[in-house]
Amino acid sequence: MKDRWSTRKVEDALKEYKETAASTSEAIKQILKELSKELSPYCLPIIHLATFSNLIKTLYLHIKECQPKDWTANFSHKKSEENEMSLEDFFPYWMRSSEAVMNNLTLDGTCLLTGHNMSGKSTLIRSLATVTLLGSSGFMFPAKKLTLSQEIDGWFVRTGAGDDPEAGLSAFAVEMMDIKVALRDASKKSFLLIDELGKGTESSAGHAIAGSVLEHLINSNIRSVFATHWHELFDNSVIKLDKAKLFKMHCDGNEATYKAVKGVDLNSSAFYTALKIGVDQKIVARAQEISAGYD
Repeated sequence: MKDRWSTRKVEDALKEYKETAASTSEAIKQILKELSKELSPYCLPIIHLATFSNLIKTLYLHIKECQPKDWTANFSHKKSEENEMSLEDFFPYWMRSSEAVMNNLTLDGTCLLTGHNMSGKSTLIRSLATVTLLGSSGFMFPAKKLTLSQEIDGWFVRTGAGDDPEAGLSAFAVEMMDIKVALRDASKKSFLLIDELGKGTESSAGHAIAGSVLEHLINSNIRSVFATHWHELFDNSVIKLDKAKLFKMHCDGNEATYKAVKGVDLNSSAFYTALKIGVDQKIVARAQEISAGYD
């Protein structure tokens, strides 16, 4: 051992250690080779057992997490020619049932959803997606009961807005890409959830595109929920909404109750919401004056 203090006894011990370590390593390799040969015929059952073990653990953790939140697995399939789904006492997945407002909905075909700002339209859409996806997959879900007349073969959710600079796509272009895929691939058994389509461009073209997509969903009898602030959809007689099921988020004055009921709400609480958030009163007052110019 260069540059170190050592003795013959230390050198002999070190040599013995290295030889023992090398022989032990070879012995372990040999044992593993023999074990591998013995287990080779049972590889597939071992893989299946490991997969099953992971599945059981996942289900256990899922149930452990969901039970305190009052989630259920009360899913039923009621065969019918109608493309209907029924959700009883469903609520947002991030809330406990004791804290949430429960909703009950029966959907068939295309549902057009209106309501004030912050009245719960986007929350309702996310809740519908969560309950139907988890229930159809065999998991617990945040609702008392889910009933489907026909299985769902795909979910298409279009919410929020965001651009894709790397691909050279504006927020509106990304929105159109998503809608293109949804309309191309969706069937009557699919479930489309669309929130505020067309808001990334000027109002006349935006509401016209929203109206055209809405008409397509209605005429194709695609199971869908279409949430919008486009009041022009109801003012433009060219747009045909006769067969759409109309729902609104009920409000008590300007205060949201977060309950979905039948009907249409073409009022706006934009100025009230701006004030509630803390926007300067002078800004809101001037906005109201400008808004009056459109009347």
